[in-house]
Amino acid sequence: MNSQAQLNPTKLSILSVPRTRYWIFVSSILCLLYQESAKGDEGDSSCESDEDSDNPMGFGGNSREGTPVDNLSRQGKNSNESDSDSESSLEIQDNDYDDQDNYFFHIAFTPEECTIICSKSKADKLFRKPLQLCQQLGYNDVQLIHETYINLQMDSDGSDKSSQIIKLTQPLSENGISLFFISSHFGDIVLIPHRYKEKVLDILTEKRYQFSDSSNSFIISNVGTSQVKESASLEWLKENHTRPLINTNIKLLLTGSRSGEVTNTIVKSATIIATDKVPPYFSITRTSINEVSLILPKSPKKRAALGFSSRDTIGSEQDVIIPIIVDLSSLPFDSPGIVAGLASKIMLGVEKLPHAVSYPFEMNYLSMARAGIIMIPQENVMFVSKVLNDDIDE
Repeated sequence: MNSQAQLNPTKLSILSVPRTRYWIFVSSILCLLYQESAKGDEGDSSCESDEDSDNPMGFGGNSREGTPVDNLSRQGKNSNESDSDSESSLEIQDNDYDDQDNYFFHIAFTPEECTIICSKSKADKLFRKPLQLCQQLGYNDVQLIHETYINLQMDSDGSDKSSQIIKLTQPLSENGISLFFISSHFGDIVLIPHRYKEKVLDILTEKRYQFSDSSNSFIISNVGTSQVKESASLEWLKENHTRPLINTNIKLLLTGSRSGEVTNTIVKSATIIATDKVPPYFSITRTSINEVSLILPKSPKKRAALGFSSRDTIGSEQDVIIPIIVDLSSLPFDSPGIVAGLASKIMLGVEKLPHAVSYPFEMNYLSMARAGIIMIPQENVMFVSKVLNDDIDE
């Protein structure tokens, strides 16, 4: 059965903020959520955006690594030069794609970090002042990644979506392209450096993925695509004695808003952030006009305290997921292949176990700037623990 991976041409910015400092950005985050809620959804057509039309103020810079905010004042003069060099053969006209037509944003919290991903134009307008404040206060651990990204959204209607995304992205990691992985209730998202979009097209075309110019999407089938294979990127984990941590004390749900509840879901999320009730793990991701996904606590009581119940969300409350965390704080932001390599190691390892699961093995992703997180079904923790322990101890 075929799937699609649609390439969204909107340039995205990624901001990483330590959890202890996210209060500085609360006002800007709320403005972002307010603007997004005003776009409404297909079940609530009465809402229209009142987003202002000011010219965006660029942060500039397209370094592949994140840079502390004390370098912000030196940016801005050459912000568009490197992005304009390689846009000829992949026919996506970024300037023609109005930001109002882009619905993607992602705000995620872990105990250590808050990661904000939104269009570059919104980031330039909404987060400039708090970044300047961090500069004045000497908060160099606040990071704006200078690389701009575009997102590739996997729309898989098959049962083997976890292997599909690994097969699709493995050749990109092998070619030194750093990726961010995010899962929503509706599909997986891969963030790709904007300047490599033409290279990505060439690599995937060589791997016999068909690209449709009319829909800006790759057609993915099980025929002719590569198989999941071992990755050399995990050697870094062994060399640095870094163990992926399976936190069985954290039980989460990956859920989505019901039809017609998109605006209410965004408003509720804004209330959570405004009142400092954010749980240790929480995320909101919008992928289209009527698709908003959430990572919420499994506990019904905790979800109710946040304003969410089964009446507001979709998905089974029995599909509990457990996070596997890899600390990437000692690596440059552009280090390729760690999350994809870990995911392929888990998938291949589970398949080789004598009592492996007989159904397709599912994984979800939550890439932060300083950590890679893979989320696995609770019932598969024992299998995955054995795979990781056997591999790291070798």
